[in-house]
Amino acid sequence: APAQPGLSWTSVGGKTYKVLCSDGPREPFSDLLLLAETNAPAGVETSSHFLDTGAYGPGPFTNAVRLYRVKLVIP
Repeated sequence: APAQPGLSWTSVGGKTYKVLCSDGPREPFSDLLLLAETNAPAGVETSSHFLDTGAYGPGPFTNAVRLYRVKLVIP
């Protein structure tokens, strides 16, 4: 089985981030996860991580590419 794709990014305590994915460059992005950074005090830089355990789902994987985007959620 292929390794599960993951990503890491610099985050800031007290901020909220949205992880999105697309199954190809011409496909729309869809929401995967909403993450509130609570592992660091507000305003302190840290890192966040996401492992896409559902990337391959049941059955054969047919997409050669999966793209990810991380967005800061502005309240």
